[in-house]
Amino acid sequence: MWLRRILRPAKVQPTQALDRRTARQRRFRLSDRAIRQLERLRLTASRDLRGQRAGQRASRRTQSSADFVQHRTYVPGDDVRYVDWKASARQEHIFVKQGELPKDAAVHLLLDCSASMAWGEPPKRLGQIALAAALGYMALAGGDRLWIYPFGSGANNSLGPISGKSRIPELLNYLRSLNFGSVADMGNALSSFKAQRPNGGLTFVLSDLLAIKDLGDFLSLFPPPAWDMVVLHMLHSQELRPEALGDVRMVDSETSAIGNFNVDAKALEAYSTRLDSWMDKVSLQCVQSKAFYTLVEADSSLEDDILPHLRTRGLVQSA
Repeated sequence: MWLRRILRPAKVQPTQALDRRTARQRRFRLSDRAIRQLERLRLTASRDLRGQRAGQRASRRTQSSADFVQHRTYVPGDDVRYVDWKASARQEHIFVKQGELPKDAAVHLLLDCSASMAWGEPPKRLGQIALAAALGYMALAGGDRLWIYPFGSGANNSLGPISGKSRIPELLNYLRSLNFGSVADMGNALSSFKAQRPNGGLTFVLSDLLAIKDLGDFLSLFPPPAWDMVVLHMLHSQELRPEALGDVRMVDSETSAIGNFNVDAKALEAYSTRLDSWMDKVSLQCVQSKAFYTLVEADSSLEDDILPHLRTRGLVQSA
């Protein structure tokens, strides 16, 4: 509550301004430059994740193969084509070559569609949509299966499973159609998501985390190795580095609660202290739950800032 109230002056947004923001979302597309970057990247996932079918990811599962990874002792019924005769000739046992059995991964994107994500200029939701499009593109291009679960009161339906690069236009059209509004019950959303997808997977939570009191309680529902959880904390630069505004009347973008504040240098110092404390708490909750946490500035450039940041943090890697 404190974060939203301090940062949202109670200005009535003209209908035309809201229409322009919605139109920008509806016209969203990945730039040619972004696509060139994404073609060279793939999502990083734990080798311990379950796969339901053959794919392009390395796994810990092995099979008899001419592509050598390791040996094991021959047992009756093994295909003699994969016997390593040279290695067997020097030993007392017959050895069979084993190779990796490539797998796919279940990739889930949990998107915060609450009213707070529509705040800012440009609004945080545009950065979230761009990031979701990039993550979804890499999943589909990498042979993974993709699901998207929006949470909030915008009556959005989920998407998936979809797989294959031919489904990328469907992904982009879905993201363009998302509705943002009111309060998101992230706790119930995560519990419902867990009930629908009990087998786990690589899961990204894209949210400003303003709709949840204790992230750790809910992340504990998704333990590794079945779950590879990534929390992408999306905040606007104006939230991270606000300017002094003087005496202002502010409104909570989700609850419409109103308050009067004097946003001077002293108030900003107190705000900065509480913001740092809150982010440290969220980060610690992720560490304790064995989830990955990183801050993403929602109004930064996908090509120049966000994708390089994800690569630096090891969330994506060269294809």
